[in-house]
Amino acid sequence: MRVFGVVGWKNTGKTTLVEKITGGLVKRGYTVSTVKHAHHNFAIDHVGKDSFRHREAGASQVVVSSKKLWALISEQNYDEGQIFERTLKKLDPVNFVIVEGFKSEKHPKIECYLDGTPNQPLIKSDKTILGIVHNLINLNSERTQFLPDEVEKIIDFVIKGSIPIEELW
Repeated sequence: MRVFGVVGWKNTGKTTLVEKITGGLVKRGYTVSTVKHAHHNFAIDHVGKDSFRHREAGASQVVVSSKKLWALISEQNYDEGQIFERTLKKLDPVNFVIVEGFKSEKHPKIECYLDGTPNQPLIKSDKTILGIVHNLINLNSERTQFLPDEVEKIIDFVIKGSIPIEELW
C-alpha cells in the first residue's frame, strides 16, 4: 500500500481534491482507501439506533454489516500521535491510501490553497508538502504547483510521490 496526503486550511478544496484523486485512481484501475482526520468528536451511530445501544451497553467495537456495506465503530483512547499509524494499520490492503488532513504526520502531501485564505500556505514551512494546488496569481515556491483543474497532472504527481506505508515507521 502506498500513501499520499492532501492538506490545507479550512475551506480550501481538500475534500473536493480527495474525491477527484480517488475517482481518477479508480478509473485507472487502482484500488483506493481514504482516511479523513476529524478535529472534533463525531458519531456514525445515533441515539436509539441498535449500534449506539450496543456501545452504550459496553461494547468496545460494534460492526454493522449488510450484504453490500459494513462499518466498524470502535471506541479508542489514543494519544494524538498514535491516531494516524493505528488507523492506517486497520485498513485492508489497497494500492493507494489517500489521506485528508493529518498535516503534522510525515507522509508526502499536496496542499490546497485558495486566494483569500487568512493563513499563509503551509508549503512554506513543511518539507513533507511536495506540491500545491492553488489559484493565486503568483506564488513564490520551488515546489510543484498546479491549478485546481489540472486533475490528471495532480493524479500523476500523487502516483509518483506516494510512498509505501512501511516507510512511515
